[in-house]
Amino acid sequence: MWTSDEQLNVIDGLAFLADGSLYVNNFASGRLFRIPVNPNGSAGPIVPIETSMPLVRPDGLRSAGPRTLIQAEQQGRVAELTISGDRAEVRVVQDGLTRASGVTVIGNTALVLVELARAVVVPYPPRTRTEP
Repeated sequence: MWTSDEQLNVIDGLAFLADGSLYVNNFASGRLFRIPVNPNGSAGPIVPIETSMPLVRPDGLRSAGPRTLIQAEQQGRVAELTISGDRAEVRVVQDGLTRASGVTVIGNTALVLVELARAVVVPYPPRTRTEP
């Protein structure tokens, strides 16, 4: 096992960003965490990430840029999370999706798994942002 902690008991989404850290979301608590990867490949200390709005049943998580994640939430939305230090600015991309549980980005489109059975297309134009 690479790492273990009670905060990670119900993690669902996992994604790496350009900083080399693994980002994970907890489906039950709605929390987001960063796990730095040490030079020897071991897990560093788990760092909670404060979000600008609550995450509700966060599920699928994917990298969408050097500091940006896109996440499906089973409450019915897809959100973009832009990481800055120990904080994530959350921007709702689309709301009203039934049981959104997975997401991936292809070009300017997010394919979102809904109702655990089918994918819907959600426009995902990259907003203007400055990222390293």
